[in-house]
Amino acid sequence: MKKEKKVTTNSSSVFRKILAITIPILFFSASLWLIAWIADGLMLRNAKEIPRSKRAVLAIRDSVPSYEQFGTEIFTEPYLSAYYDESYFFTQKGRNDQKELIIESLKRLTENYDCVDIFILAHTNPYLYWFESLPMHLRKKIRLVYNTGCRNANQGKGWLKLGAQAYIGHKGKTSLSPFFYVYFLRRWVSGHRLDIAVKQSNKIARDEINLFKDKLPDPGDMDYTVQTHAHLFGTPTLQIDEL
Repeated sequence: MKKEKKVTTNSSSVFRKILAITIPILFFSASLWLIAWIADGLMLRNAKEIPRSKRAVLAIRDSVPSYEQFGTEIFTEPYLSAYYDESYFFTQKGRNDQKELIIESLKRLTENYDCVDIFILAHTNPYLYWFESLPMHLRKKIRLVYNTGCRNANQGKGWLKLGAQAYIGHKGKTSLSPFFYVYFLRRWVSGHRLDIAVKQSNKIARDEINLFKDKLPDPGDMDYTVQTHAHLFGTPTLQIDEL
């Protein structure tokens, strides 16, 4: 009996230690989320109504744990709805899930709008090759493609050849692209010129990654900031309100 009581006491002690660590982290995370939510609300209220009637957007979130999909959508979708006349946000359950629907949706958007932006919020991916079947006159309506996928910066020339005016991607095999994406999306929809939005977001991402670098696993041969750095291909002067 004494031995069992000792085990119970130790278990309770471990549980209290876990709570002591996790509760402050949860409160801190909630505080950051609240600040971001307020900032997002102020920005969303500044969305322009007239220019957006000529533009649309398609976003894809790949098959990852549901909490990641939920977090991506709850951050991204309000911006897309506010700053574009029409938006599609696809959440996949597998690598090729909804492939035909996604292709058909891009076809429909490029038929109905002067320009279409694409946000690929996914790990290393082949979506570039999905859209090759679309006619060139429709593919030329693709304005901006942003891709969070690791090692997908090498698709830059491919997307431009496909018809896109500009492409942004990351070179590293372990790119911490969410650090960049959060700030980039806000700047892009706020009207920043594309190259300026990329430059500013790269700087903020670098500073934040360096702030947490002691908590991150060993990145290997290439620093996380280098792996996460976003590379811009194509027209650098694009702005969301310019077609």
